[in-house]
Amino acid sequence: MDMYKPYISLVKELFPRAKIIMDKFHIINNLSRALNKTRIRLMNKNNKLYNKLKNYWKLLLMDRFELDGVHFYRYKCFDKMMSQRDIVDYLLEEDEELKNTYFVYQNMLSAINQGKTGYLSKLLEQKYNNISSYMKTALKTSKEYKEYIINAVKYGYTN
Repeated sequence: MDMYKPYISLVKELFPRAKIIMDKFHIINNLSRALNKTRIRLMNKNNKLYNKLKNYWKLLLMDRFELDGVHFYRYKCFDKMMSQRDIVDYLLEEDEELKNTYFVYQNMLSAINQGKTGYLSKLLEQKYNNISSYMKTALKTSKEYKEYIINAVKYGYTN
C-alpha cells in the first residue's frame, strides 16, 4: 500500500493480524522526490550549474551501480569526453549538501534493491548531517513507516 495514514488505520482495523507492506514504488518515490527537490533548489541558486543539473537530472536518480563509467561521449554542457559516472561525480563535487543527500538516497536505494533489512533499518535510525531539508523530511516519513518498509524489503510483495 502507499503511505496514506487512513488506509493503514483501515487495514489495521479490518485485518488486525495482517502484515502491512509498503509498496516499493512509494518508498523510492518519496526518496527520489527529495533528491530531485534538492537538485532543483541548487539549480535555481547556482547559474553555473543550472543547465548541467537541468539536463542530467536522470543520472542523479539512477542507481549508482548502473551508471556507465566505461564509455566516454561528448555531452552538451561539457567541454571534454565524459562518462555518465563522471557527470554525476562532477555535479556532486559542486555542492556538499547535494552530495550528502545523493549518497543517503543511494544507500537507501541499495538496501531496498538488495533486500538488506538490517542495513535499511540502520540507515533509517542514523542521524545525518548536512543533507537537504527535503531528504530529512523524507527520512522522517520513512522512519514513521519503518516496520512497513522493512516488510516490503523482507517479503518482496509489490503493487
